[in-house]
Amino acid sequence: MTSDTSSGPSTGLEFLLEQPLKLYRDCMRVADFLAHKQGYPRDVLRATVREPWRRHMHESDPEKIGKLREGAIRGLSNYMMYEASRGAMEGTPAFAPEEKDT
Repeated sequence: MTSDTSSGPSTGLEFLLEQPLKLYRDCMRVADFLAHKQGYPRDVLRATVREPWRRHMHESDPEKIGKLREGAIRGLSNYMMYEASRGAMEGTPAFAPEEKDT
């Protein structure tokens, strides 16, 4: 990936690869969502997401960092595909907006 911004807007994958904090936060949001939706303990799921990030926080090899980030993105996209296909099989939209409390 290059840091040249003159070539236009980056794709979602490139953006997440270049923004590790955004990627981490998205992973934590998925953990929170799963905890709420499926009744898992929130702290356990967050710890499961947090542990690899902490284990590799001092990694300095750019190639290894790229592979770790790609793995995190793959995990997020796999979950999104799972939810989308599950919603299609049930005949309900996978990512419908939540109802607002009035």
